[in-house]
Amino acid sequence: NVGGTNYIGYGVIAARNTTAEMEFTNFVYRPAILKLCKVAGAGVAAGTPFSFSIAPADPLTTWPYPPSAITVQAGTCVFVNGPFPEHPQFPGVGLFNFGTSIIVTEAPAAGTTISAITSPTLTAIGGFPNFNGTLTVDLANRRGTLTLNHVLGIPVPPLTPTNYYFNELTFTNVAAVAPPPARPA
Repeated sequence: NVGGTNYIGYGVIAARNTTAEMEFTNFVYRPAILKLCKVAGAGVAAGTPFSFSIAPADPLTTWPYPPSAITVQAGTCVFVNGPFPEHPQFPGVGLFNFGTSIIVTEAPAAGTTISAITSPTLTAIGGFPNFNGTLTVDLANRRGTLTLNHVLGIPVPPLTPTNYYFNELTFTNVAAVAPPPARPA
């Protein structure tokens, strides 16, 4: 709050020079929601908890992400809390910025291995100012990087504002298979 006005960013220059320069970097904000799903593959019980963390691929395109771990039970999905204010239809769920890339990393879980990281929402929806999203999969490091390509609740005829499109990222785990015992020589 500066002089009774709330600002997202401002600057103060205390200088003796006759010229002082200040540069602000802005970005266009369009709200998006990230839905994170966990599939219980072969040998993994539904309801088994898995832990995830998120990070921006480019911190200059967004506000800092909440630092808390995200828990998703196998067989379910959760909305991931983003850094921007919530939407009235999704209380308690912070939003992300459309077009940014999010790195989602799954923590190691005993007795399981990741068999797939997919996204059913990579294609654009007709009538929306979207683009095809991208998903970079790094199974060895338990990580998927998803570019958000669906904007939240833009009312474009014949759709109404109650039609919401999410960006979904799905991790699938299967039971880790122990290697067979060594044969005697």
